[in-house]
Amino acid sequence: MPGFNYGGKGDGTGWSSERGSGPEPGGGSHGNSGGHDRGDSSNVGNESVTVMKPGDSYNTPWGKVIINAAGQPTMNGTVMTADNSSMVPYGRGFTRVLNSLVNNPVSPAGQNGGKSPVQTAVENYLMVQSGNLPPGYWLSNGKVMTEVREERTSGGGGKNGNERTWTVKVPREVPQLTASYNEGMRIRQEAADRARAEANARALAEEEARAIASGKSKAEFDAGKRVEAAQAAINTAQLNVNNLSGAVSAANQVITQKQAEMTPLKNELAAANQRVQETLKFINDPIRSRIHFNMRSGLIRAQHNVDTKQNEINAAVANRDALNSQLSQANNILQNARNEKSAADAALSAATAQRLQAEAALRAAAEAAEKARQRQAEEAERQRQAMEVAEKAKDERELLEKTSELIAGMGDKIGEHLGDKYKAIAKDIADNIKNFQGKTIRSFDDAMASLNKITANPAMKINKADRDALVNAWKHVDAQDMANKLGNLSKAFKVADVVMKVEKVREKSIEGYETGNWGPLMLEVESWVLSGIASSVALGIFSATLGAYALSLGVPAIAVGIAGILLAAVVGALIDDKFADALNNEIIRPAH
Repeated sequence: MPGFNYGGKGDGTGWSSERGSGPEPGGGSHGNSGGHDRGDSSNVGNESVTVMKPGDSYNTPWGKVIINAAGQPTMNGTVMTADNSSMVPYGRGFTRVLNSLVNNPVSPAGQNGGKSPVQTAVENYLMVQSGNLPPGYWLSNGKVMTEVREERTSGGGGKNGNERTWTVKVPREVPQLTASYNEGMRIRQEAADRARAEANARALAEEEARAIASGKSKAEFDAGKRVEAAQAAINTAQLNVNNLSGAVSAANQVITQKQAEMTPLKNELAAANQRVQETLKFINDPIRSRIHFNMRSGLIRAQHNVDTKQNEINAAVANRDALNSQLSQANNILQNARNEKSAADAALSAATAQRLQAEAALRAAAEAAEKARQRQAEEAERQRQAMEVAEKAKDERELLEKTSELIAGMGDKIGEHLGDKYKAIAKDIADNIKNFQGKTIRSFDDAMASLNKITANPAMKINKADRDALVNAWKHVDAQDMANKLGNLSKAFKVADVVMKVEKVREKSIEGYETGNWGPLMLEVESWVLSGIASSVALGIFSATLGAYALSLGVPAIAVGIAGILLAAVVGALIDDKFADALNNEIIRPAH
């Protein structure tokens, strides 16, 4: 990216201004623009520029100018061209600014299409650096040329002389534009080289990534590339050997042919020599000596032919020997390439074996890790299940203990009406509930057999007033409220589940009081167990529901006593048959 100096004092701001050292700039023919007697150089070579390299930058009031990798000026990420930007005065010089940011573009300044000489020089510099030559410039032997006007003078001098002056156009190099052109070529070549190197690197990286993605290791990929290079070297060396072998064969054929051509020449030489020997006797004969000299000339020609042919043979042999030497070198190169190929193959095999070994080790490690993970998972699951069992057991114990307390409390309250023996039976039932964990409730048939002992007792006949009072008490039970209260007994069940169970117990209890059929109530408890609820939990929920109902009763004492006996009978029937007998023998008959 160019800077410039038009000869002013300069403000030292780099490319956008100038670092001048000359006198103040002048106008017309004054200043450093040249004398009137040596012509107009069209502002060529008079303004100096400073080359900025890719990556250089400077600040202007309109934004930061950055030279990109291609040597182009950019502002706000946009490459500035003659179409989208203008030369704007800045300091004591000019700088290029995007048109969209310029409020007042540079006004015309004389010649050059309204542009100042400095502005024109900078734009020419930019254009040439981009590889384009402005009108009036051309390239000659790597130099940027243009035409300049020069004055020529002829004739005599003095006051009365006939001196004549005229102007001619002559070609002249513009060194600064030549440097700009070469700099642009260098920048573009470097950019092309970088792009090519980056493309090759990307291609190699993509190939390597594909190879690794297919399962190859980095070492295996590198070894494979080495094998490819070695094979290419073998192919080249083999082609060279083949060519040289053909050349040696051709040289041997030439030698054979020339040796064959030598035979008649030697025969001719021998014949010529024979003729010379035969004419030696004429050498002193003035008349016939001419014959000898003619034969002698033929001998010389024959010897020359033999020598020439021998030289050709020697040259052919030397050529063959040279080719053999080259062939030997080529064979050595070929052998070296084959050795390299063997080494590369070995390296590839080793890398492949190493990869396979590593993969096997990885698989073994993965399998071991998976087995360890499975063992850990199994152990964690065992621990979780054990904790869950322990937690359930804890919840069940908590439920049974609190239910036991509830039943004991119910026994104390109802015992106020039925006496201490009822309290003792209720306490026995409460203790059985407390220790019921791990046990199972009695079957429906067995439980009903025990319960029927109570309901069949004539003394357990319930009059209508008491029945209505007990049924009405059940009808006023709020299942949600009771479930919320029972929910505090244990985490063994959810309140939502208890609501449904309380509702079922309420419905079946009402049915029992109204019809005297307590089978549906007993079947309800059995259905809980069949659905997966532990017997202890089922007994706890059932007993707690009935106990909470009994504790909430505000009915006459006789009705409370009936409810207490039926509660003990129903709950006790699920635990042991003895409670039915105790109720019949110790509570019901004495009470009625």
